[in-house]
Amino acid sequence: MGIQLKRVKVKNEEISPKVLTAALFSRVEQMPKGYALKERYVYDYEFEFILYSDGASMIIDDKHYELKEGDVIYRKPGQYTQGFMPYTCYLVAVDMLN
Repeated sequence: MGIQLKRVKVKNEEISPKVLTAALFSRVEQMPKGYALKERYVYDYEFEFILYSDGASMIIDDKHYELKEGDVIYRKPGQYTQGFMPYTCYLVAVDMLN
């Protein structure tokens, strides 16, 4: 997809995490079973805690994962992801360098 990553050396004292997003993602009523979310590029560190899933799944870097209640999903910058409904989760996105 044409996005270039470059590795940056960071000292421990330069790490200053900032929460960019903290949200409840719940679109169960609005999206039918099997509905594919748009594939996207991950820019920051992302954590999802799955609260509900009815056969939902997710692709991260060409690997397919079934989502179950209680799962914790971790994504890092440079990955591609796409979710398949229905699921509900808490989402936290973090910028580690603020």
